Formats: sequence, C-alpha cells, structure tokens
Amino acid sequence: MAKVLVIDDEQAIRMLIVAILEDEGHSVIDASDGFEGLRLLEQERPDVVVLDIMMPGIDGHETFRRIREGPGYDGVPVIMVSAGSFQTPPGVAAFIRKPFDLMDFLNTIERVLRV
Repeated sequence: MAKVLVIDDEQAIRMLIVAILEDEGHSVIDASDGFEGLRLLEQERPDVVVLDIMMPGIDGHETFRRIREGPGYDGVPVIMVSAGSFQTPPGVAAFIRKPFDLMDFLNTIERVLRV
C-alpha cells in the first residue's frame, strides 16, 4: 500500500481521512498546516499528498506551489480538497469537494496512485 501525507487544518476532518486511509491499509502521516506538511514531505517522501485548500498561514495553493518547486517533489501527486469552489492549479492530480463521498474519495486515491 501507499504512504499518504494528509495536510488539513481541521483536526476532525484530518483524523477522519487518516482513519479511512489506514482502514484501507495505507500508511498515513498528517500535518495541521502547510509548513508542517512541507517539512513532513521532505522527511517522509510520501507517494501521494491530500491537501486542503483553505488553511491559515500558507494555504493549499501556496503549499502546492512550494511542493512543485521543491527538488524531487514534482512527481508526487497532489489531491486537493475543499468545501469551497476553487480553480485547481495545473498539475493537481485530482480535486475532491468536502463533504466527500467515501467511495468517491477512495476511488480517487486509488486512481491517482495507479498513474
């Protein structure tokens, strides 16, 4: 299974996503903001990142930009999630709207990992 980095400032949603992915057999690390997420990305080298857009500090768009600019991270697929309507930047593997359907979420994770 895959190593997944979940970056979301809302603890309840982050813990839900972690539980869902761990139930599917994935190894999951999580961060409560973009700064911590970028640090964990460097340390852990995940297979995929699930990234919330609306966060304090650096938002998901800025975090994504920094991921793409980081050496060796341009190949890590990023799935953005948000309750709002946003235009996803080029290079985002998928966008999932909160609240998400469990099966749609899992299918998106699996689809992105197969690419």
